[in-house]
Amino acid sequence: MLKVLIVDDEYMVLKGLEAMVNAQQLFPVQIRTAMDAEDALSKIEKWVPDVVIADVNMPEIGGLEMIELARERGSRCRFIICTGYDEVDYLHRAIRQQVAEYLLKPIDRDLLLRKLQEFERQKQIENGEMLSLVKTRLLFRQSDSPFPSPEELCALFPEREYRLVVIPNEGDATPETLQSLFTQLFPQTVLLHRSRNSVLLLACPPALPLPAFRGILRSVLQEKTSRWGCSSPLRFSETETVIDCRFFYEAIADLILSALSVPEKAHEEIQRVNLRPVWLWNPDAYSSCSDLFSFLQRLTNAFPCPQMAFAQMFADFSAGICYPSSSLPESSVLAERFRLFCASESPDAQGLYRALVRRFGREIPEIQEKEQRKDNTDKIDRAADYIRRHYSEDLSLDSVAEYVSLHPSYLSYLFKKKTGDSFLHFLHTVRLQEACRLMREKPDLPLERISELVGYRTSTYFYKAFRQHFGKSPRDWQKGKS
Repeated sequence: MLKVLIVDDEYMVLKGLEAMVNAQQLFPVQIRTAMDAEDALSKIEKWVPDVVIADVNMPEIGGLEMIELARERGSRCRFIICTGYDEVDYLHRAIRQQVAEYLLKPIDRDLLLRKLQEFERQKQIENGEMLSLVKTRLLFRQSDSPFPSPEELCALFPEREYRLVVIPNEGDATPETLQSLFTQLFPQTVLLHRSRNSVLLLACPPALPLPAFRGILRSVLQEKTSRWGCSSPLRFSETETVIDCRFFYEAIADLILSALSVPEKAHEEIQRVNLRPVWLWNPDAYSSCSDLFSFLQRLTNAFPCPQMAFAQMFADFSAGICYPSSSLPESSVLAERFRLFCASESPDAQGLYRALVRRFGREIPEIQEKEQRKDNTDKIDRAADYIRRHYSEDLSLDSVAEYVSLHPSYLSYLFKKKTGDSFLHFLHTVRLQEACRLMREKPDLPLERISELVGYRTSTYFYKAFRQHFGKSPRDWQKGKS
């Protein structure tokens, strides 16, 4: 939905423009109005519109001065300027302020609506790109890729609290069917992934306790599947919240706990204890066995019975070797593995550690064989070379991992360890360096074309990635501005 703010000090003109935009059926729209620049600036900051339609001539602060102030405060919205005077000075100032459109009064209805419809299409493309970045963060171990600002995230995810839900695609229920079922019950439902597993992001009111949320999931899914898992709450509106793949692995681990026939109250207790092995999502944080053992001691002390610590760690480590498109083992297989896991050692921190090393040792960096390390080093070199040769294509962590025959999550970990860069950061660096070469050698080539040649789907995403990487826009870089 396009959010439009209309600013004009003449009441009849203001209401006329509001009625004109509201009456169209071309695209969904939400409108607010302001009769002076001060009120408009407040609404731009708090409501964050997509488009502002403003009159040039207003008392105290004119439309162009208002745009300048909005830009200084970090506003990224598009501006349409309306004026009854066809003056070159106004036009030049509008160009300097990067105004999207300059319209003469009386306003041409068709021209205005065409422009707004164009903005609405651009917003859909940009939202798709932002959602793609969010998916990467939530489903894979990528943490330093270009990312939407908190304002953009709040516009995309306006609800206060969300939970990730993972549902294996079994039986007749399609991902789209599941999404439509949840759409009737939750304020916002986003389908993040559809393959062997459906991964949904559900807006969950903070007042809804976890048992009630799980009860809703159970009642909706009882005829579709008996296996599903949900994560702890995720808040896009809070800047201190880390948006990463731990929520996906929590949901997978929760699903695995169900397969182990662990009572649902134990699932809730695990979330309340709030002790999960960060090592799984960020191997550098628990890179040594001694760090891992220290964590296991704290974990076993946190639960009333050691068996629950065993269950959590088995589920979390099992989740750590899964990825969105992987086929999860059957419940009977997981239950048998867990039975053997528990029977292999005494139920204390030392026993849990030995059982984990025996069952998941190949996932712990310190316990890999030297030959495997050398082979993986070669594979990372091949992956980096593949990126350098295919940067202009639609590359993803999955596609490169398939090329070098590594698990995507494991490739991400090894890539960061060997190169010092995440997969996405390395890909962006290669693309942006090539963009700089093209701008230097072919200065007449349009930036839009350069963005296509180096692999970006839209120029907007290219500009954003370039500014985040170099601290300046591509045009400023071309002009040699420091």
